Amino acid sequence: MRLRLPQTVVHWARTGSDKFGQPTYGSPEELRARWETKSTQVITPQNELVYSPALVFLEDDVEVGGMLMLGTS
Repeated sequence: MRLRLPQTVVHWARTGSDKFGQPTYGSPEELRARWETKSTQVITPQNELVYSPALVFLEDDVEVGGMLMLGTS
């Protein structure tokens, strides 16, 4: 099934942590996506139930822990 991906998102992949334990991120990359702004429940890799303010569909998988922003860089 081919997804309709009318929007662009910017993705920053998590690259690790700095000396203070804060996450560090790589260079931004633009990806095609479908972004739906609606509150949804998701299960994290640690099996925790959390709320997400958006549901985002991408053509390719991205690593957990990165950041997404609707729009272009």
